Amino acid sequence: MDLYFVKRPLVERYAAALPAGSAGAVELLDRRVIPDGTPVFLGGDMRPVEPVCSWFRHLAHRNRDPETMRSYAYVVSRLMDFLAARGTDVVSATEADLVAYRHQRLVLQQVPIGESTWDREAATVNGLYDWLVEQGRVARRPLRLAKRYGSGMVREMQVRHLTIDQYLYFRDVGLGGQDPDGDVDAGFRGWCPHRGQAAAELALLTGMRKREWSSVLLPGWAPVGARIRCSSGCRPARSTGGRATPTSRRPRWTWWTPICC
Repeated sequence: MDLYFVKRPLVERYAAALPAGSAGAVELLDRRVIPDGTPVFLGGDMRPVEPVCSWFRHLAHRNRDPETMRSYAYVVSRLMDFLAARGTDVVSATEADLVAYRHQRLVLQQVPIGESTWDREAATVNGLYDWLVEQGRVARRPLRLAKRYGSGMVREMQVRHLTIDQYLYFRDVGLGGQDPDGDVDAGFRGWCPHRGQAAAELALLTGMRKREWSSVLLPGWAPVGARIRCSSGCRPARSTGGRATPTSRRPRWTWWTPICC
């Protein structure tokens, strides 16, 4: 089995020297809409090897980058050679065959590859078998748990950042007890929506350190023995926190607002 890549300029340049049976090669590329860079696997009879050729044509029709398809092709080529040595192919391969291929790449070969490189290969193999199942070329995936075919390493946090509109919706509806249209949600079961909104804004806009939040949260709790005074204006009360600051023996003052506010 040999691996080639479509290159239309070369076909056009040497079209006149092609054998009679290969006449119309340029028209065939146009009719099948095969772009440059598409991998083509040919067997000993110089005929396309299926189903991998159809899979790469599928990727080409999805505008997959030629360099990406080239890297996929080398992975598939190594896999097919390994399976052929075991007397099987990609359609007939079992889970044991694919696990043996992974062990060969990671442990047994003369220069084993790293886990990050193997994860890229595993993603290619999984993509190939996803397509084979979708097209009905195989009845089911040979791997029972595709995610475990990789190394299992997690190299970066899976974080999806909120847009401004999403954050405002979270602040006002999720924390502030509002309906999506801005009215008060009578069924909101949260506590102190204004305090929740203020905390979200404080966390987002100030970049406070984690230990600084311990001081921020103190005003939310009425100290033991504090006198709560709530006038019509609900003025904040002041009480001692009961603990001296690191630089002074005198207790610090804590301002807090009664819950009725």
